[in-house]
Amino acid sequence: MRIIQAPDTTESYDAVVRLRRGAQEWLAATGADQWVNDWPDTETMLAGFATALRNGETWLAIDDEDHVIGAVTLNSHTAANLWSDEEIESALFVHRLTIDRAIAGHGVGTALLDFADHLASERGKQWLRLDAWTTNAALHRYYLRQGFQLVRIVNGHHTPSAACFERQVRTLADA
Repeated sequence: MRIIQAPDTTESYDAVVRLRRGAQEWLAATGADQWVNDWPDTETMLAGFATALRNGETWLAIDDEDHVIGAVTLNSHTAANLWSDEEIESALFVHRLTIDRAIAGHGVGTALLDFADHLASERGKQWLRLDAWTTNAALHRYYLRQGFQLVRIVNGHHTPSAACFERQVRTLADA
């Protein structure tokens, strides 16, 4: 497996949308409310995918047969009122970590998060931060297993992803 910066192409866009739709179907089958509906709506969500590709913020996990098996968006943006200005400046934010459900459990998410860690270190950031779906306890446990700590849940926030997690950039912690 290798991780590449997603080119701004129709193929990359289609792959990201395919991964998202697969995750939506799987989540709905588990009874979770995450991503069951496009948020905040389909047009805005898809435009966000396109913008992240155009801005070079999306990274793809590619298997040995050149299939896209995972994706993540990494940038310095987050929804308003989840993190303080200081917390934003010191972090690289993880968004839309999505894995092909056919290979879930084989370390693709871990590899993408480790890649994010190295990118954060290269950019001089101290933290990897993310806001996870507030009601998805299984996702929260996943991030805890990945070394993140729950900082807070912002109750009453306008976004359904208001569970704020962080971990210190490991390459800095190990130095």
